[in-house]
Amino acid sequence: MKARSLILYASWTGNTKIVAENIAKGLKKEKIEVEVKNIKEAELKDVESSDILIVGSATHGSKALRSVKSFFEKLPENALKNKIGASFAVHGGRGGEKVIEEIKRYFIEKSIKSVRLSLLIAAGIPFLPLRRPKEVDLRKCEDFGEKIAKQKKSKKR
Repeated sequence: MKARSLILYASWTGNTKIVAENIAKGLKKEKIEVEVKNIKEAELKDVESSDILIVGSATHGSKALRSVKSFFEKLPENALKNKIGASFAVHGGRGGEKVIEEIKRYFIEKSIKSVRLSLLIAAGIPFLPLRRPKEVDLRKCEDFGEKIAKQKKSKKR
């Protein structure tokens, strides 16, 4: 059976969605089924049907957007027990590392099997004209997706 991944994103300006879509490209290259969804639209059935859960957020005041915490609060205690998790953050200056750690804590609270990797992309500048992730950033996102897929495959053996 083909491995299935779910990428959930919380985006403020659209940059986090772009990052999520490019992570998906890397997973697809490795023949992993992928669903990309705004975290506000995610349901428990989406999580239950996935082997890999990747959660990313824009950074606001060195914290994940509120919708990330709300999503994890709604999950039953062991909802992530046999899943592999990864996280990413998009920031415009600083605080992305704290968001990655915040998401990791949420994963652990819900008994995830393992938290594998994280990715930090600098995109956008608060209160100035926003910039989109550059081509080099998007390549990092694809590579990130490929690494997650390869780790999943190596665990199957």
